[in-house]
Amino acid sequence: AVPCIDFQPTGSHALASADASGIINIYDTRASDTKSALVQHYSSAHSDRINTICFHPGGNYLLSGCGDGSLRVWDVREGRLLYSLMGHEDSVTSCSFNSTGDHF
Repeated sequence: AVPCIDFQPTGSHALASADASGIINIYDTRASDTKSALVQHYSSAHSDRINTICFHPGGNYLLSGCGDGSLRVWDVREGRLLYSLMGHEDSVTSCSFNSTGDHF
Protein backbone atom coordinates (compact mmCIF):
# COMPACT_ATOMS: atom_id res chain seq x y z
CA ALA A 1 0.00 0.00 0.00
CA VAL A 2 1.10 3.54 -0.76
CA PRO A 3 -0.38 5.82 1.91
CA CYS A 4 1.12 9.06 0.57
CA ILE A 5 2.43 10.78 -2.56
CA ASP A 6 3.52 14.29 -3.42
CA PHE A 7 4.45 16.05 -6.66
CA GLN A 8 7.57 18.19 -6.76
CA PRO A 9 6.30 21.79 -7.00
CA THR A 10 8.95 23.14 -9.37
CA GLY A 11 7.61 21.59 -12.56
CA SER A 12 10.29 18.91 -12.82
CA HIS A 13 7.76 16.07 -13.26
CA ALA A 14 8.95 14.29 -10.11
CA LEU A 15 6.58 12.29 -7.94
CA ALA A 16 7.54 10.97 -4.50
CA SER A 17 5.74 8.01 -2.97
CA ALA A 18 6.14 6.36 0.43
CA ASP A 19 4.82 3.08 1.67
CA ALA A 20 3.92 1.08 4.74
CA SER A 21 7.28 -0.73 4.80
CA GLY A 22 9.31 2.49 5.18
CA ILE A 23 10.40 2.90 1.54
CA ILE A 24 10.48 6.19 -0.38
CA ASN A 25 10.64 6.22 -4.19
CA ILE A 26 10.95 9.21 -6.49
CA TYR A 27 9.74 8.84 -10.07
CA ASP A 28 10.00 10.88 -13.25
CA THR A 29 6.41 10.99 -14.51
CA ARG A 30 7.55 11.61 -18.09
CA ALA A 31 9.13 8.15 -18.38
CA SER A 32 7.40 5.63 -20.61
CA ASP A 33 7.69 2.66 -18.24
CA THR A 34 7.87 2.08 -14.49
CA LYS A 35 11.41 0.70 -14.48
CA SER A 36 12.97 3.74 -16.17
CA ALA A 37 10.73 6.13 -14.22
CA LEU A 38 12.36 5.31 -10.86
CA VAL A 39 15.08 7.92 -10.26
CA GLN A 40 15.69 7.51 -6.51
CA HIS A 41 14.99 4.68 -4.08
CA TYR A 42 15.43 4.90 -0.31
CA SER A 43 14.98 1.28 0.81
CA SER A 44 15.24 1.95 4.53
CA ALA A 45 14.00 5.52 4.78
CA HIS A 46 12.19 4.70 8.03
CA SER A 47 11.87 1.59 10.17
CA ASP A 48 8.09 1.90 10.41
CA ARG A 49 5.15 2.95 8.22
CA ILE A 50 5.61 6.31 6.47
CA ASN A 51 2.40 8.28 6.93
CA THR A 52 3.20 11.53 5.18
CA ILE A 53 5.66 13.12 2.75
CA CYS A 54 6.01 16.64 1.46
CA PHE A 55 8.34 18.41 -0.98
CA HIS A 56 9.97 21.70 0.00
CA PRO A 57 8.58 24.59 -2.12
CA GLY A 58 11.94 24.81 -3.92
CA GLY A 59 11.76 21.11 -4.77
CA ASN A 60 15.22 20.17 -3.47
CA TYR A 61 14.15 18.62 -0.16
CA LEU A 62 11.59 16.07 0.95
CA LEU A 63 10.13 15.77 4.44
CA SER A 64 8.82 12.42 5.66
CA GLY A 65 6.89 11.54 8.81
CA CYS A 66 6.65 8.07 10.29
CA GLY A 67 4.63 5.88 12.61
CA ASP A 68 7.57 5.73 15.03
CA GLY A 69 7.28 9.49 15.70
CA SER A 70 10.26 10.54 13.57
CA LEU A 71 10.58 13.21 10.91
CA ARG A 72 13.33 13.08 8.29
CA VAL A 73 14.59 15.66 5.82
CA TRP A 74 15.99 14.32 2.55
CA ASP A 75 18.16 16.12 0.00
CA VAL A 76 16.71 14.84 -3.28
CA ARG A 77 19.42 16.51 -5.38
CA GLU A 78 22.13 14.55 -3.57
CA GLY A 79 19.96 11.52 -2.76
CA ARG A 80 20.76 11.43 0.93
CA LEU A 81 19.35 11.93 4.41
CA LEU A 82 20.08 15.38 5.88
CA TYR A 83 18.36 15.28 9.27
CA SER A 84 16.50 12.82 11.44
CA LEU A 85 14.32 14.37 14.12
CA MET A 86 12.86 12.41 17.03
CA GLY A 87 10.64 13.68 19.80
CA HIS A 88 7.03 13.05 18.93
CA GLU A 89 5.42 10.73 21.44
CA ASP A 90 3.09 9.31 18.83
CA SER A 91 2.89 8.72 15.09
CA VAL A 92 3.55 11.64 12.72
CA THR A 93 0.45 11.73 10.54
CA SER A 94 0.93 14.99 8.63
CA CYS A 95 3.78 17.31 7.66
CA SER A 96 4.30 20.33 5.44
CA PHE A 97 6.60 23.24 4.79
CA ASN A 98 5.36 26.81 5.03
CA SER A 99 5.02 28.69 1.72
CA THR A 100 8.56 30.08 1.82
CA GLY A 101 10.11 26.79 2.97
CA ASP A 102 11.68 28.40 6.04
CA HIS A 103 9.80 26.19 8.50
CA PHE A 104 8.01 22.85 8.59
